[in-house]
Amino acid sequence: MKKEDLTRSMQTAIQAEKEGLRHYLEFAKITRD
Repeated sequence: MKKEDLTRSMQTAIQAEKEGLRHYLEFAKITRD
């Protein structure tokens, strides 16, 4: 895992806490495809 990917994952996790878990799961599903 590259450092940029780790940073992005952390930022995404922080964003998830702000916006709610359901929104995060939707986002994760989209980016996984």
